[in-house]
Amino acid sequence: LDGSAIDKIKHYLYKSTEFNVDEFGKVLMRVERSDVDPSLREKRSKRWDEISDILRDIVRDGIEKSEINANVDPKLVMLALFGAFNFIPVWYDPGGNYSVTDICDQFFEVFINGLKPL
Repeated sequence: LDGSAIDKIKHYLYKSTEFNVDEFGKVLMRVERSDVDPSLREKRSKRWDEISDILRDIVRDGIEKSEINANVDPKLVMLALFGAFNFIPVWYDPGGNYSVTDICDQFFEVFINGLKPL
């Protein structure tokens, strides 16, 4: 994907959230690691590590290119983003007031611009 680190993070988080809020995604997001068949745990853990590494690498690249604040830890950024966006399927109501895009837009606004007035 072309674009800045912010564009890449936004693209990934929007796409993954769209997947995570459908019926299949909701089931996957709610399955605890301990509930996964032991033969699949390692595969799931490896996939999580791969996805985490991709996001951390995007953040590191953004820091190196001065697109992301150099005072942040890529691992903590990744954990904060995943924590916020991966929790959406728990409370999201498809018939509610907000579309997935509306929610992602607001979450992303908070992460990118913070809560301070512009």
